[in-house]
Amino acid sequence: MLSLSSASGLPSTALGGGQFSRGMGERVAPRSTWLQVHADQLVDALGDFGLSLPQPAAAGLLQDRVRAVAAQLRITEQSARRYVTDDTVRDIAREIAVSLVDERPGSAPLEHPRTVRTPLATVGRSVAALAEAARLALVNGDPQLAEQAVQLISGLGQMLAEHEETIPAGQSVLLQQPLLARTHRILEGTAGQVRGGEMRLPDDVPPAAAEALADALARDAGAVRTLLDLYGTPTDAPD
Repeated sequence: MLSLSSASGLPSTALGGGQFSRGMGERVAPRSTWLQVHADQLVDALGDFGLSLPQPAAAGLLQDRVRAVAAQLRITEQSARRYVTDDTVRDIAREIAVSLVDERPGSAPLEHPRTVRTPLATVGRSVAALAEAARLALVNGDPQLAEQAVQLISGLGQMLAEHEETIPAGQSVLLQQPLLARTHRILEGTAGQVRGGEMRLPDDVPPAAAEALADALARDAGAVRTLLDLYGTPTDAPD
């Protein structure tokens, strides 16, 4: 399943939590809030597209939508919630899936045909950059993103291994478009977060090196994007 997790998220209090007392010190679990219920619905709807998203992040997306409706209609956020229906939640999930259409949400990248001719040097840099992105994700408490990056590294390695005896020096290899599209998204997103100071760096990376790290990740992301623009094919939106 494709992870959409990011380094940022809502505090746990935004979703409610803990327990509350009800008479004579009795402890009972709180009822699910509107935000919890609809965040679960959004997580489930994304799952139908083969996408995963932590509930706090889903809650943040829904809260943003509620605020936008409240501002547009000039009503309170509490009143705006009635306009965020089950259909709205499904629409949000589909919007996210459409935005990631190049990655073929719900499918395994290695199952697709190899259509993007990729220089070996770019493959190598992508592997190294994905490894750095995975390290940053782990340091910042995002194991889902780290796992996704590691899976892409594995996929790139498998493609190289299959070409081991057939690729002359300087020759390109054919790779799956979703594999490269997901690689581009992770590298570009990680570069932006490092540049914006949103990610804690590994202990062995000094703060002064953050800009250079962001530049390197962005450069590798740009190389992948160029290949997708040159050799990728248009993709239909999911139903």
